Amino acid sequence: MIDQDARGAKYVRSFVDFMTKEIAFHEMMPAPQALLKSDGSKEEGTLPLCLADKDRKTIALFFPRTDECQLMLDPDKKYEAEWFNPRTGKLSKYSTWEGNVIFTPKTSGDPRSDDWVLILRNK
Repeated sequence: MIDQDARGAKYVRSFVDFMTKEIAFHEMMPAPQALLKSDGSKEEGTLPLCLADKDRKTIALFFPRTDECQLMLDPDKKYEAEWFNPRTGKLSKYSTWEGNVIFTPKTSGDPRSDDWVLILRNK
């Protein structure tokens, strides 16, 4: 059973749908330069991971745990943000921003148990 093989395996379908229906994952590239400041550790695998398309019209920020990060956005662009919850496969509207902003994922109370993806789209 896929949901019994590994912790989080039952969320694979949600991530596949997200990467094929919500963002064009095949057009995304690592964009660590967009992260101005972030909590977490590379060694522990807890740093947020940032992907962006070529024109930075779409930015996806994966939070492996509930930590804070500051993201550098193009000051001439307005971005609409949504949170993707891999446990439910649902998107939630969040806000609209311009310039540099600090993001902190939602939490269920356990800071090490919540994966979240923030998606920003230039409108």
